[in-house]
Amino acid sequence: MHAGGLATAEFWWSECQTFLNGKESKPCKSQEIIKLSEEDTIEKEEGKDDQELKTVGKLEFGEECALGEQLPLSGIYWIEDTSNEWEVEKLAHTVTEAMGVSLTIGGLKLGTSAAFIDGVIKLEVNDGGPKKFSALL
Repeated sequence: MHAGGLATAEFWWSECQTFLNGKESKPCKSQEIIKLSEEDTIEKEEGKDDQELKTVGKLEFGEECALGEQLPLSGIYWIEDTSNEWEVEKLAHTVTEAMGVSLTIGGLKLGTSAAFIDGVIKLEVNDGGPKKFSALL
């Protein structure tokens, strides 16, 4: 965590699926683990702590993917702790994308198309071993 509530991290995503026209595209399953560089800031909004994440990374697909073999993933997305416990020291926090904010203000882009996180993300800190953390770090 840096001054002003800014944190930087390398996120490793896995178990991702790619949907085209509302259907999962097996040829466009990204190679895993996806490593993304992320910056986040934390703010309280409507009584909840929201995290704003700015991400930059690359998704690699197989040769058969209609999208191409490689696309950039970039943009800003917002996440909320599903238990509204950002300020509680825990080994893991389960979060979802704050869709209302993402749909209104913008969000992630895969290439030039809108991208969304559909489901939950389990956040853990591993700095030489599991470590409890909160939004206050």
